[in-house]
This record gives sequence, structure tokens and C-alpha cells, in this order.
Amino acid sequence: MSIGADATWDAIVHGLDDPELRAQCQRDLMLRPVVETPRLAEAWAGVAADLAAAKQRAAEIAAHLREHGTLPDELTDATDTVGHDAEQARRLGRGAA
Repeated sequence: MSIGADATWDAIVHGLDDPELRAQCQRDLMLRPVVETPRLAEAWAGVAADLAAAKQRAAEIAAHLREHGTLPDELTDATDTVGHDAEQARRLGRGAA
């Protein structure tokens, strides 16, 4: 993600709604060498942008659910796939032991 030249750490930190993420961002800033600041700014700005996009998508899904009583068509039930993957992982784990 690219951030503007006028971006501030305050704006980035306040884009993180989760208190633990805010604290981690502030720890990263305080404990890392100054030369890493531009990379940290890009990384944390990306986290803030991803979080905002996820919140927007969740609001859209909730609105669709309220209006139609179902999840949007592009969302599928992955229960079977997850169960199959977990079973394969268990088998592989037993075979490796």
C-alpha cells in the first residue's frame, strides 16, 4: 500500500480500531530503528486499510442478510472443505509420527 507524503503516525494509529493493534503499532514505532520508519509506515497503513475494507465488507454482508435473509451468493459454506482439509492434516500428522 502506498501512503501519502502528508500521512502521520497519528492518522495510521487511529485507523486501527483494535486497541491491541494500536498498541502493537506504537511499540513497533518506538522499538525499531528510525531507518525502518518508512517501511513500518507502509506496513501499518496497509493493516489499517485492510481493516477498514473488511469492516466495510462485513457491513455490506450484514445489510444483504437483513434484506434477503441469506448470505450473498458469492459466499459459500466451506464446512465440508475445511473438514476434509483437517482430516487430511490429521492423517499426514499420524503418518509422519
